[in-house]
Amino acid sequence: MPVKVVPLTTTIGARVEGVDLREPLSAETGDAIRAALAAHFVLVFENQPIGLEEQNALAALFGPLAPVLSHALVGTTDTMSVLDNKLWETAGSEQLPSSFLMRDEFQNWHSDSTYCPQIPTIACLRAEELPPVGGGTCWSNMACAFETLSPLMQQWLETLDVIHAAPPGQRATLGLSTATPEIQEIWERELAARKHPLIVRHPANGRKILFVNPSFVVKIDKLSNSESAMLLRYLYTHATKPDFVYRHRWNEGDILLWDELATIHLAPTDYLPHERRVVRVTAGLTTPVAARDAMPAMAAE
Repeated sequence: MPVKVVPLTTTIGARVEGVDLREPLSAETGDAIRAALAAHFVLVFENQPIGLEEQNALAALFGPLAPVLSHALVGTTDTMSVLDNKLWETAGSEQLPSSFLMRDEFQNWHSDSTYCPQIPTIACLRAEELPPVGGGTCWSNMACAFETLSPLMQQWLETLDVIHAAPPGQRATLGLSTATPEIQEIWERELAARKHPLIVRHPANGRKILFVNPSFVVKIDKLSNSESAMLLRYLYTHATKPDFVYRHRWNEGDILLWDELATIHLAPTDYLPHERRVVRVTAGLTTPVAARDAMPAMAAE
């Protein structure tokens, strides 16, 4: 059966049909999935009763299952994470303190690990336990968010850089305190704060992307705190408009795959106090490259 890609909105998301993830993926199928993700940024595979091994095989279409620097430094060797609200209750409310006003204001919309020099290329999510109501996941298309700004605003934003930093609770979550002093010193030196361009270019399709998120961004470089806060608040409000967002309502057997560079995502807690357990795998590492410096992939060939 040929691979069929069915758009879910006009801006983001598509359903992939004709693929059985229980079977080995052919080179042709892999090419079709990669092309679909480059076009739609979020892919939905329905009725796929698979486990971690098959989930890893799907993710590996986009690169090695290698952890980002923050996780690699503390000895993590794989990219599988279990996201379970029961674990939050066990950990206590102090595990992930928030020191950034906009992280709370914009509900923890984020792209993973943007305080690192490289971010995951993709993430793949599989549900193991779903609540009877709620528990959907949202993604926003940050290329559309950029493209719908005025040309003058686009030109200015391309000149700017943004400072990203790990929240204080990230060190505790990763168990950094148990690492050797040498590893702790490297972590603090390499991951304390980092500048990334505000507008980056997608390596697969050449589109310009608004690369910013309220969970890890501290401020816009070279602007005052008040100027930065005003601009960031506008950009986050703009980027999370419903026109750019796909919200997935989970069913048993769903597998979700998304582009980490081109999207931000959010897991609303509208299912509490019910239980929800999902398994995330990331693959590949991508370096955000400034759109002002990069040539489109198609023009560089």
